Amino acid sequence: MAVAERKESVSANGSRVEYGPTAIAARARAIAHERLSPHHRGLIRRLSGCMIVSIIVTIGSFTALALFILATSLEPWIANFIITALAIPVSYYLNRRWVWRRTHAHDPLREFLPFWVMSFVGLIVSTIVVAYANKWAKHQELGSGTRTLVILASLIVVSGVLWVVQFAIIDRVLFKALPHPVPAED
Repeated sequence: MAVAERKESVSANGSRVEYGPTAIAARARAIAHERLSPHHRGLIRRLSGCMIVSIIVTIGSFTALALFILATSLEPWIANFIITALAIPVSYYLNRRWVWRRTHAHDPLREFLPFWVMSFVGLIVSTIVVAYANKWAKHQELGSGTRTLVILASLIVVSGVLWVVQFAIIDRVLFKALPHPVPAED
């Protein structure tokens, strides 16, 4: 994979201005550092990290769900249940270790169990939504491709709402007992 090369130009006042992904990210970090408090920088880091974990898990889950729907006779709600159940431990460990930077042994009653309960409540809600979307799409006599898109679109909406609620609970309750680490300066 080719790395984007650094580009420079000279501004009107004669100073050098760098362009490219690395330079843009560095400027964004500098602006955030001077304008935001450590608390807000940490919150933004956790929000973006949690979102990245969610995107990774969601892409994997949606891909698997679409393949299950298109390639098997398994009911979509059953496939969604299985896939989501398998994605919960991945989400927990990525969020705990990478986003909230928790490296000590986890407390099963204070961290692990509540995360799983939240995730399973989300799983039940998303499974109901998938079942309803599938029933509606069948009633409309939509083709399998369109039916799959309807199911995935409904899952995106419910997943977005559940993500916001889950982030707030994880950030304010689950991992609140330990102070949030100050973001590392890059």
